[in-house]
Amino acid sequence: MNCTGCGAALPEGAAFCSQCGAPVGAGGAARMRRGGNGKNHDVPEEPLWSGAYAPMAMVGHFVGASVLTLVGVFLAAMSGRPVGWYLVGGGAALLFAYLTLLVLYRRYSIHYRLTTQRLLRDEGIISKRSDHLLVVNIDDVTVRQNIFDRLFNLGTIELHTKDKTTPDLKMLGIENPRGVADMIDEVRRIERNRRGLYTMDA
Repeated sequence: MNCTGCGAALPEGAAFCSQCGAPVGAGGAARMRRGGNGKNHDVPEEPLWSGAYAPMAMVGHFVGASVLTLVGVFLAAMSGRPVGWYLVGGGAALLFAYLTLLVLYRRYSIHYRLTTQRLLRDEGIISKRSDHLLVVNIDDVTVRQNIFDRLFNLGTIELHTKDKTTPDLKMLGIENPRGVADMIDEVRRIERNRRGLYTMDA
């Protein structure tokens, strides 16, 4: 027996695909209506969290740019040539302008929403793209923080998934990243149990 959604081979009698989480035949649809707990009703999808890129996550980049500018000023002063000051001034202006545009783009173009069943990412300003990732397809959740992230309780959440279109997803500049990661992990565990996808890491 094969999954009609992703084509993965399934054992006989399976109600859900172990690869993509799709219901298999009438049995899977019935279990979706029961919600995995024997009650004959649909389980509503409820919003749990929403977030976007936090501008403070760029503090490290601006500190690095400031240090680089100071080094340029020192070198220009040592050279004693006017052209050196023009190069430093122009380079610093371009660098800070780039960082400012980058933080504005990340802040206003990417938004995340977590529900009891899916993680949704909306990306874009002029043209929009939406990715819908089933939480049951998430295999691993990792949080990464540098020294500046720890100061402001920010970080990057990395997700490794079974989803073919989004096998890896990095959520940059997330506030309270460990709390959000724990929430994603708990929602994944609950949803897998609800669907009957009992795995070692569920």
